[in-house]
Amino acid sequence: MRKALAASSLSRAEVVDAMNDLALDEGLTTNGRAQRITESLLDKWVAPGAHTYMIPAKLLPIFCHGTHRMSP
Repeated sequence: MRKALAASSLSRAEVVDAMNDLALDEGLTTNGRAQRITESLLDKWVAPGAHTYMIPAKLLPIFCHGTHRMSP
Protein backbone atom coordinates (compact mmCIF):
# COMPACT_ATOMS: atom_id res chain seq x y z
CA MET A 1 0.00 0.00 0.00
CA ARG A 2 2.91 2.34 0.71
CA LYS A 3 4.20 1.78 -2.82
CA ALA A 4 0.77 2.43 -4.32
CA LEU A 5 0.52 5.71 -2.41
CA ALA A 6 4.00 6.74 -3.46
CA ALA A 7 3.28 5.92 -7.10
CA SER A 8 -0.05 7.75 -7.11
CA SER A 9 -0.18 11.27 -8.49
CA LEU A 10 -2.73 12.11 -5.79
CA SER A 11 -2.04 13.43 -2.30
CA ARG A 12 -3.08 11.38 0.70
CA ALA A 13 -5.95 13.80 1.27
CA GLU A 14 -7.14 13.26 -2.31
CA VAL A 15 -6.88 9.48 -1.93
CA VAL A 16 -8.88 9.63 1.31
CA ASP A 17 -11.54 11.82 -0.36
CA ALA A 18 -11.81 9.41 -3.29
CA MET A 19 -12.04 6.44 -0.93
CA ASN A 20 -14.77 8.10 1.15
CA ASP A 21 -16.77 9.05 -1.96
CA LEU A 22 -16.72 5.48 -3.25
CA ALA A 23 -17.39 4.01 0.21
CA LEU A 24 -20.43 6.28 0.53
CA ASP A 25 -21.68 5.16 -2.90
CA GLU A 26 -21.23 1.52 -1.89
CA GLY A 27 -22.66 1.93 1.63
CA LEU A 28 -19.42 0.93 3.34
CA THR A 29 -17.99 2.31 6.57
CA THR A 30 -14.79 1.74 8.51
CA ASN A 31 -16.75 0.39 11.50
CA GLY A 32 -14.85 2.90 13.63
CA ARG A 33 -16.29 5.79 15.56
CA ALA A 34 -15.96 8.24 12.67
CA GLN A 35 -17.34 5.77 10.10
CA ARG A 36 -15.13 7.54 7.55
CA ILE A 37 -11.62 7.02 6.33
CA THR A 38 -9.27 9.72 7.58
CA GLU A 39 -5.69 10.59 6.67
CA SER A 40 -4.72 9.48 10.17
CA LEU A 41 -6.31 6.07 9.63
CA LEU A 42 -4.65 5.72 6.22
CA ASP A 43 -1.31 6.57 7.82
CA LYS A 44 -1.86 3.82 10.41
CA TRP A 45 -2.68 1.29 7.68
CA VAL A 46 0.52 2.03 5.76
CA ALA A 47 2.90 2.55 8.68
CA PRO A 48 5.98 0.33 8.55
CA GLY A 49 5.48 -2.60 10.86
CA ALA A 50 1.77 -1.87 11.24
CA HIS A 51 0.20 -4.86 12.97
CA THR A 52 -2.48 -3.25 15.11
CA TYR A 53 -4.17 -1.38 12.26
CA MET A 54 -4.93 -3.31 9.10
CA ILE A 55 -7.17 -2.17 6.30
CA PRO A 56 -10.41 -4.18 6.29
CA ALA A 57 -10.65 -6.43 3.23
CA LYS A 58 -13.89 -4.72 2.18
CA LEU A 59 -12.02 -1.41 1.85
CA LEU A 60 -9.05 -2.72 -0.12
CA PRO A 61 -10.74 -2.37 -3.55
CA ILE A 62 -11.70 1.18 -2.58
CA PHE A 63 -8.06 1.91 -1.74
CA CYS A 64 -6.98 0.57 -5.14
CA HIS A 65 -9.60 2.74 -6.84
CA GLY A 66 -8.57 5.77 -4.78
CA THR A 67 -4.90 5.43 -5.71
CA HIS A 68 -5.64 4.46 -9.34
CA ARG A 69 -3.55 1.31 -8.80
CA MET A 70 -4.68 -2.25 -9.36
CA SER A 71 -2.54 -3.71 -6.60
CA PRO A 72 -1.95 -2.47 -3.10
